[in-house]
Amino acid sequence: MSALKAPESSSRRKELRSNAIVDLYARSILFFEENKKTLYAAGAGLVVLIAAVGFYLWNAQQTEAEAQEHLGQIERVYAAGNYEQALQGTESQMGLLEIADTYSGTNAGNLATFYVANAYLRNDMPDEALTYLQRFDKDQDLVGASALAAEASILEDRGEFSEAADLYEQAASYVESASLSPRYLINAGRAYESAGNLDAAQRVYTEIQETYADAPESEEVQRHLARVNAKRAQSTS
Repeated sequence: MSALKAPESSSRRKELRSNAIVDLYARSILFFEENKKTLYAAGAGLVVLIAAVGFYLWNAQQTEAEAQEHLGQIERVYAAGNYEQALQGTESQMGLLEIADTYSGTNAGNLATFYVANAYLRNDMPDEALTYLQRFDKDQDLVGASALAAEASILEDRGEFSEAADLYEQAASYVESASLSPRYLINAGRAYESAGNLDAAQRVYTEIQETYADAPESEEVQRHLARVNAKRAQSTS
């Protein structure tokens, strides 16, 4: 089973810091919207609420900063391929498992969750990897697509073909890449065939023909479609 596509560390941490600021602003607006009736009705409470929101934002920023600091320390161990040590940590460094659990509400904690899943995959522990893949909050990007495809692969190995096929299709839609999407769709078609859903298999194979005609996978499609048609003919005979 292939490992996940990991984000570049330093640029990802910069992105996390930016996302944290945006996320904190959005939460403050949401907090105000949910409580504005109370604010308008009780002017005296406004000062208290502003102070509470300010403390909440400050605390969230501090928590995010702590999580990023811990993650930055253990990333070097992870990048060196010492996955078990990265998971468990050392006497002086918090491990990925603890970061993911302790800081689950932060962007850095979410990235630690991704790293945990990949470390488990590298150590050939798919069941444990699946738990963290399902916990990982996925964006519609290359990393999110990689996580979905890894989750699908584990489910396919378990014989959960319909669920796997759905995730492969979702992964293809997350990147819409001429190099990755056709491969995810081929995997989806295979899983649909295994689930006995020949209509869905034909649909995704046809999508490759029509949308990714120049992709290497398009050369396989005729063979897959012929197999689907043969299965149909056999089931009706």
